[in-house]
Amino acid sequence: MIALALLGAATAGTHLDRVELISVDPGVWLNYDLPTLVTRPTSTTVRLVQQVQPVLALPPEGLHLGLSLTSQSVSWEQPFAESRWGWAAGVTTLFALPRGAFAEATVDLGPVRLGLGGSLMSQASWARLSGYDTWDPLLGATVGLLTRKGRAR
Repeated sequence: MIALALLGAATAGTHLDRVELISVDPGVWLNYDLPTLVTRPTSTTVRLVQQVQPVLALPPEGLHLGLSLTSQSVSWEQPFAESRWGWAAGVTTLFALPRGAFAEATVDLGPVRLGLGGSLMSQASWARLSGYDTWDPLLGATVGLLTRKGRAR
């Protein structure tokens, strides 16, 4: 699925904006997996790799698509004036099932993007659609590597 999206990204002004090594979308790794690093290092490392998220910039400017194995998101991102500081907000899904939302403040520092924010995630899945009755607020951080076309100045 990710390979098809990246293949389609070569058209219509779409480009790889960045790769988020840790992401507010959905924020699960920092909150649930990282605390188990000492007791379960292998599964924590595998889950880290699963949540690495290539982020594509789409037309119109400001619209982004994040694609990882554990989450896919559509977000709107804008800088504050013409500065390195900005904001992002979006909807997070799992294989096209909407399951939450996120928002963050961001700063682009050279080739690195940092963000601080949070997400509100449901327990919904395709196997358990009743999961919308339980919501988890999660604090999160983003660490991403910008491409040349990214916003860094």
